[in-house]
Amino acid sequence: MAWRIRRDTDLLKAEADDRASVIGTCWVEKLEIVCRPAERWEEPSEDPLFELRRVIEEDILTSGAFQNELVGMAQEIRAQLPPESRDAFGADEASFREALTRLVRDGAESVMARLEPTGEGG
Repeated sequence: MAWRIRRDTDLLKAEADDRASVIGTCWVEKLEIVCRPAERWEEPSEDPLFELRRVIEEDILTSGAFQNELVGMAQEIRAQLPPESRDAFGADEASFREALTRLVRDGAESVMARLEPTGEGG
């Protein structure tokens, strides 16, 4: 279900909006999706999505060049934020790196969820 939740966030938001409108004095500003597949099953290595996931997790996300580019982009974005919002990326170097790791892994999971064929997934 995790991949479907990530893929269909817009449908979940519409459903939440609909439920809130029935209540009358309630609204939904945003949904925050925090989910991961419960476990990873061994998938055949000839599956292109399995191979793409492996490349992303093992080669891209851990590469120094990717990490340097990611830090550079995040620092540029953080510099453009108002001072009171800059801690969203972390208050110190360790939390900054941790936030970036979390964001990039969540983004990769969302992309992979959209690539899954309908009716499949873990």
